Order: sequence, then structure tokens, then C-alpha cells
Amino acid sequence: MHERFSDRARRAMALGNQEALRLHHDYLAPVHIMLGILSMGSSVAALVLQNMDIDLETLRSDINKLVEPGNKQVQQTKMAQKEETRQVIAYAIDEARKLGHKYVGTEHFLLGLVREGNSIPARVLTQRGVNVDSVREEVLTLLRSSTHENHSAPASGHDALE
Repeated sequence: MHERFSDRARRAMALGNQEALRLHHDYLAPVHIMLGILSMGSSVAALVLQNMDIDLETLRSDINKLVEPGNKQVQQTKMAQKEETRQVIAYAIDEARKLGHKYVGTEHFLLGLVREGNSIPARVLTQRGVNVDSVREEVLTLLRSSTHENHSAPASGHDALE
């Protein structure tokens, strides 16, 4: 399943694992994936949020305020995924399929996070007026406007932005 993930999507997952470690959690939750995306800086998901007038540092800060740190000393490098995380990934794969993409990128993770609806990042984004339709529209707009020479139609596969 993860072989379809773009390099940046894989990096977001790896950074999510690091966020879980930082927070002393022995599991990977949707909040860790969102924090991983935000810690990357440059990704389609980050560009989508910025284009929607979401300040990434403020978003990160607001999410961190809602996360309860654990009290365990965790040494793992790959965390067990919570059910909500598996749901976010399933939604991300579904969103990629709906958009005709042959890969799963950070933009699809963002769609999956918003679509899941109950996690901390979903609630924080919803409070800012972000919903699945607005994210999907911005993803399509961003991918259509890419001027990179290797970029073609959004449904053609993995573009140079991701």
C-alpha cells in the first residue's frame, strides 16, 4: 500500500513518527501526521493550506496546544497506527483515486485528515473553515497551475510539486 506514497508523503509519515516520539506517544495518530506535514515546510499540502490563508506556524502551535504529551519513554522508530490513522490513510488513498492520481501525496493526506473529521487536526482545520471540498478544489487549482516542464494534467500521475 505504501509503495504508492510519494517521497514527501513518506517523509511526512517519518516526521509523524518523530513527532510521536517527541510527544512520548507509542502510537501514530492523525495529529502526528499533520505535525509531520507542517514540519516539512514545503509540500503540496502546505501550499494548499497557505493558499487557503492558513498560517502554518499558528496552525502548528494551535494543534500542539491540544495534544496531551505522554509520560512514556519511547524508543521505537516506527509506531503502531491507531485506527483513526488507518482511516486517514484509507481516505487519502481514496481521494487520490477519485482525483485520478496514481500516487498518494501530502495533499491526499490533508484530504484524508479533514475527511476523517474527529481528530485534533480535523477539528482545528474545520474551525478555520477548511472542509474536504475546499481542500480538493485548492489541490486541483494548485496542480493545474503548476508550470513545471514535467507537469501535465492532474490526473496523469505524480507532478513535480510533490
